[in-house]
Amino acid sequence: MSSSFQSWHEFVTMGGHGLYVWSAYASLMLSFIVGVFATRRQRKLLLKSFLNDESSS
Repeated sequence: MSSSFQSWHEFVTMGGHGLYVWSAYASLMLSFIVGVFATRRQRKLLLKSFLNDESSS
């Protein structure tokens, strides 16, 4: 099995489409990271709210 690219430069530029390809990967990773942190923050706030409601009852 051989690689489609002869060098790292060809891999990064991807035949002139590198900017599109790498920006698509970057935006995907950014959305995953934001999603994880937003979910963790929301969970933390919900647990805090739930515990405050329990203690006031």
